[in-house]
Amino acid sequence: TNSTRIYTWENNEAVSKIVSVKSKPIVKRVTVPVGDGFEAQVRLQIPPEADLSGATKYPMLINV
Repeated sequence: TNSTRIYTWENNEAVSKIVSVKSKPIVKRVTVPVGDGFEAQVRLQIPPEADLSGATKYPMLINV
């Protein structure tokens, strides 16, 4: 495939500056057993300030 840039419609420089200083989530990919010998591929998006020691409980959203 040819990935040569032809034209930049708008570079969103102002938005890029705002987003660049924001904290990004920690992304972890894991495999979780779900029963009957099956495994689910899972992507966790964890807030950068999350306490991962287990002392704090957090709600979780699941998208299947």
